[in-house]
Amino acid sequence: MKENINLNSVVFNTLKQYEQAFTIMTFRFTKIDEDFYYTYIDPALVDNMQLSKKHFINRRLQDICINREIFNKMYTYYELAWKNEQSNLYIFNLNTHIYIIYFKKIYVEKEKEVVQGHCIPINPNSELLSALDIPIVHRFDFI
Repeated sequence: MKENINLNSVVFNTLKQYEQAFTIMTFRFTKIDEDFYYTYIDPALVDNMQLSKKHFINRRLQDICINREIFNKMYTYYELAWKNEQSNLYIFNLNTHIYIIYFKKIYVEKEKEVVQGHCIPINPNSELLSALDIPIVHRFDFI
């Protein structure tokens, strides 16, 4: 018997279960004119990436993406999230750490629009061995 399975739905349900058991690392950005600015980054995420908040807060996406190809990809993802479109689940391999990131548009501080990114680390030694084929984005590509 064939069954149609909505993979996004399965993954989001899994993420909800994860969120109940663990703390999900988050970050936020807003859009001013055509630029995306980081307004918040979770301290655990900063530590996990071995960076500091000064690398992100009040900086534009293009300021931290010195590689134009990375910037173009990230800008596309951020733009989709900003428009609240469905394509909002991404997998990154940053310094051999794999993260699932999904975006959710929210309103904070007197209805100011921001997008919140939820970042979940995946242990590459787990059963997600196929995820190891994802191209690695080294930290220096971002700053």
